[in-house]
Amino acid sequence: MPEDTGVNNNMAKVDGSLSKFLAKPKHFKGDDDENPLRWLKRINRIRKGVPMGDLQCLTMAGSYLTGAAESWWEMVEDDVADWAQFERMFRARFAGKDKHHIWWHKIESRQQMAGETVDEVANDLKEYFELLEVVDDGIRIRHLLKALHESISYELEQRATLSTYEEVVREARKLEMVQSKYGRGATSSFGISSTVARNQVGSEISPSESASANVQSGSLSSQISALANEIQALKINMVDVRRSRGLRCWNCGAEGHKRDQCPKPIQAIDQGKDNGRH
Repeated sequence: MPEDTGVNNNMAKVDGSLSKFLAKPKHFKGDDDENPLRWLKRINRIRKGVPMGDLQCLTMAGSYLTGAAESWWEMVEDDVADWAQFERMFRARFAGKDKHHIWWHKIESRQQMAGETVDEVANDLKEYFELLEVVDDGIRIRHLLKALHESISYELEQRATLSTYEEVVREARKLEMVQSKYGRGATSSFGISSTVARNQVGSEISPSESASANVQSGSLSSQISALANEIQALKINMVDVRRSRGLRCWNCGAEGHKRDQCPKPIQAIDQGKDNGRH
């Protein structure tokens, strides 16, 4: 029918224009340092943006497989009937339990790098949690706090009300924005003074941030006070040593006591005078 032809033509035009804005997926080799689910999500994103049949999607996905992944596809391609079957077989081959120790190592060694955002770290860990089927929020939160910058993790650990992974990510994102706005490490560098300065410019300071500043400032003051006491004690000790060394007996010439405290008899003093000693 003419109406249907017009609708189909319009949909084809929309799909064609939308495809210009979709980024091409990276090639997947099947190496241990690659995330298979991330690659699969990119392919599915293209499928949603540009509707296509299973045969077209399989052809497109197969063209982005290289190395070991391409060899696998060449062996199973004739046995795959639709996209759902491809996903199941792909997950079984590249996201199986034999890869679990590799992904756990990546989680354990994950650290937020300079210039890397909270969302990048959280999403990266979340993908590995999905691969490992880790759903316990306690485990997920613990590894997230370990991976994030210490200045952010410290603040988050003070907030006992946070119980889900999404809540922790959301609060971490807020802290990241605050630290980016006022300079990371400002609280630990200037303690209470920086908190007062930030209040003066109208910034919202959370109770945990203020408490952290007070604790760090008090700790620094205690360290300075202890150091001053050690220096004062050292000065007193040096004075005592000088005084002790400067006290010399005129009777026997020994150090450490006066003439009237000399243990030697007075006769020794007279004999010394007779022999010309003074």
